Amino acid sequence: MPQNSGTTDRLERLLQLVVLLQSGRRRSVSDLSIDLKVSRRTIFRDIALLRDVGLPIVHQADNGGVWLMKSRFQLPRINPEKVSLLLMAILSSSLRSLPEVEQLTDAFAAEVLDGLPADQRMLVQRVLRATQMEPPQPVEASSQQCVVALVKSIETQKKARLWVVSPPDEEAWSTLSSPLWLQLRDRHWKVFAHSSLHQQVCGFHIRNLERVQVLDDDFDPQTIRRPRDFETVPTY
Repeated sequence: MPQNSGTTDRLERLLQLVVLLQSGRRRSVSDLSIDLKVSRRTIFRDIALLRDVGLPIVHQADNGGVWLMKSRFQLPRINPEKVSLLLMAILSSSLRSLPEVEQLTDAFAAEVLDGLPADQRMLVQRVLRATQMEPPQPVEASSQQCVVALVKSIETQKKARLWVVSPPDEEAWSTLSSPLWLQLRDRHWKVFAHSSLHQQVCGFHIRNLERVQVLDDDFDPQTIRRPRDFETVPTY
């Protein structure tokens, strides 16, 4: 059963949401909606779906904090169709084009299947075998290195020096940045970061980055003003 673009977008968003929550930091629903460029209502729906398949997501309504518990989760009473949806999100996502993510998702999928009762495991495996999933588009080695460095910068809240080559004149320049989040859309990576050169949040296509150097200087993402309209953010 081929996936339409809307289903694919939701599957990739679900995986990105899990990755954000696995950082160990509490995040507000508002921040998650900004990071994933969807409404708060959509975030609540996605959290409910992930909870239904057994992910131990905690949400405190009083302060809006959301996080993923570190304990090994169980799948005692689950809907096989929703498990199939989650595994399709993982196994078909373009995030698997990164070697580290591919190993992680394969291990996660195996653990989920292993935790299912035998009859439900057979059902989910049958659904996955019957699903036509487009293989992830390979990411160039240089882009992989940039993405890995940016993930480290975001996780550790360390500033990063970006070397940019802007088409069409291929002009090369660099900027000191505070990376806020990565975006994968239409199989293309982009990082949104506060640029000291531009004195605002900008978007940078990973394919236009020559290299990324993570520095020892800290930054606080809470002090950076995020734009309300991402369509107007300068992109390079």
